[in-house]
Amino acid sequence: MSDLSKPPYPGQGEPIPANLGKGTWIVRDLAILFDDYEAGSPAAEMRATLPPMGASINPVFAFNAPGIATLAHVPVEEIIQSNRSKTLQIGNRILRSTPDGVHTMRFFFTIDGKTCAFSADVDTAPRR
Repeated sequence: MSDLSKPPYPGQGEPIPANLGKGTWIVRDLAILFDDYEAGSPAAEMRATLPPMGASINPVFAFNAPGIATLAHVPVEEIIQSNRSKTLQIGNRILRSTPDGVHTMRFFFTIDGKTCAFSADVDTAPRR
């Protein structure tokens, strides 16, 4: 995700599969914006999703609009609408990595010229 430049991103603003919850893709098959997932926390975590053909399991980053809105000091609907209108910008940087696949990452979101950031530990190790 760190090499993404400016939006629009592939699939940005499109609805995610209903079995995953209520939200939209920030980047198709890479990052999801949930409308209300664990409200209050920006939640950067890896989720496993099945692509449409069900061929393999792909990990994706999961974020939530209420947590990002709190960090950015904007209304939740502004975050959701920014993504739907393909203007929400996202980026990241790995700060630290462990041998077992846990990365401390810094995530950046830009909404109408306002940037917010947070750090999170993300487990990217393959599941057995």
